[in-house]
Amino acid sequence: MAAPVVTTARWVEPLTGYARLDVDTSFSVEANVYGAGYVLRNSTGVILFAGSWPNVKAQSVGQAELKAIGIGLQLVQDIGLNQIVVYSDAQCEVSKLNSSVILINEDGFLVEEITQQCRCLNVLSIRYMSRSCNTVTHALARHALSISSPCIWSALDGFLSLIQTALADVPIY
Repeated sequence: MAAPVVTTARWVEPLTGYARLDVDTSFSVEANVYGAGYVLRNSTGVILFAGSWPNVKAQSVGQAELKAIGIGLQLVQDIGLNQIVVYSDAQCEVSKLNSSVILINEDGFLVEEITQQCRCLNVLSIRYMSRSCNTVTHALARHALSISSPCIWSALDGFLSLIQTALADVPIY
């Protein structure tokens, strides 16, 4: 997956037939823990699922972002989807995932694990997007800091207020 880091300034739909997974984390200084947020959309911007994942244990922000990407890919795999494009606002971690350099540390282990998941799920690419395009996912990551177990909402759950907020990220044509 040695692709260049692509900077995205607005929400960009994936290729037809692919789904887009947006991932972000948030940190609680008081609890010394990270929370992760996810939004999976189809190629027209329709939300397939969204979620908040609490208690992501990590030694650094970068490690938390890598773990969040791994958890997000596992959620996608659990619902039986493949053909995914992943977006994160963690530019350094996106670069690590797109690099052919082998890291001999905990990050390297996580990168290898994610690379294996990407092969199983036919991940087209992992791309960087600016924080301004990741507001919904960041809000879900912040929400994860206030809960004790994962919350995953599917498109069938009727989470209207979340959809209305998410639409702010999707361009109207």
